Amino acid sequence: MLSQYVRDEEASTLIMISRASTLGLLLLLAGCAAGPQEPVAGPRSLTVMGYDALAFGDLPRAETLLTRAVAENPEDAYAHAYLGEVYEKTDRHPQARREYLTALGLRPETGAAELERQVRTGLARLDRAEASPKPSTPAVPTEPVPPAPVMPVAKRAAPFPAWVQVGFFSTRARAERHAGEFGQRFSGILEDKVIRFLESGDGVRVQLGPYADLAEARRACEAMRRSGAECFAGRSGP
Repeated sequence: MLSQYVRDEEASTLIMISRASTLGLLLLLAGCAAGPQEPVAGPRSLTVMGYDALAFGDLPRAETLLTRAVAENPEDAYAHAYLGEVYEKTDRHPQARREYLTALGLRPETGAAELERQVRTGLARLDRAEASPKPSTPAVPTEPVPPAPVMPVAKRAAPFPAWVQVGFFSTRARAERHAGEFGQRFSGILEDKVIRFLESGDGVRVQLGPYADLAEARRACEAMRRSGAECFAGRSGP
């Protein structure tokens, strides 16, 4: 049983080596030089599994594992290098450059020269990609927009031209008090009319209306005069 287990372990190791790149082999050697294998959840195991996912093209899983690896061990140069490759393959060049440069600043005990060569190759690829002109997107021809239909403009109704002025006062308070008294006295006349206040520099005018025309305003004023009110009809603004 033990010999079978050793043979299985050797076969598994040979399979990993056969699919690993130079960096993958260096990472495996670095793990052996470091002593006994760490638990599966350790940073080194995360880096190995992250590289494995990267080698098989599973970029989302590789990013997840390698992000955890650099979070748990920020000094892992290989994890930074592999994470930079993930970012490069997913067109996130600023993040890829950051991880590559971080990996350059860390000197692993094993394979430092080869790691530096691989990382500088990745940086060179980024430089070429950023220097190459971006393909211009051809302009999409647009169909001419038909002119908006011209809608007939409704004529604004002319404001009622006539009001009956029933008072003129120096203050707004006195004008409002008079309006209240006038409304009580001539409530029948005010059924379909309004009282408005026109303020100017010389005082406040109290007017009743509006009336359709000046003739109608004069007739209303005459009726109010017969009841003892002081008023006059005239044209005024709306």
